[in-house]
Amino acid sequence: PTDLEICRRIRSRSVPLSSLCEVDTGLVAHGPKGGKARLMRAGPGPGIVPFADARDLFAGKRGWLRYAADEMHRPKRPSMFEVPKLVVQRIRGRKPPRSCVDREGVYVGHTCLVALPRPASQIDLDALQRLVSSPLLDAVSRIERGDRLDLYPKDLAAWPVPVDYVRGNGSSIEEALG
Repeated sequence: PTDLEICRRIRSRSVPLSSLCEVDTGLVAHGPKGGKARLMRAGPGPGIVPFADARDLFAGKRGWLRYAADEMHRPKRPSMFEVPKLVVQRIRGRKPPRSCVDREGVYVGHTCLVALPRPASQIDLDALQRLVSSPLLDAVSRIERGDRLDLYPKDLAAWPVPVDYVRGNGSSIEEALG
């Protein structure tokens, strides 16, 4: 079978990630009053939130940001960050994208994508993280959506999620895809 035939077979056993999660970029903290640095703080306090861009998040580092929606270019809503979520690095290089499950309520910058489970989906975030890290599903995404360096929200939203894997039938990703 050709690559496209394999992708079609995988799609026939999958649902798009967008049916299970809301997908968006992180916040853009710069704005008309200047860069992000003006909002960074030395530690926690009223109106101060834990913050990380992709580089710091995946290095285990956190900063502190004064959340001032009216001073940011694209602030996003706080509820997007304050609940458990999957965070995906937008720049993926030649490998599957780096991702992690955040249960600490870290606000992330626009160098990250956020996949926020829809309440009805009941998808396990750790299982979702394994899906996004799958070389097989990364290959499907690259074949269907292009082999770009940057992963856009629409690309992650279209990520194939095997139905049997979501149902928790105990199968691996590969088994769920047949």
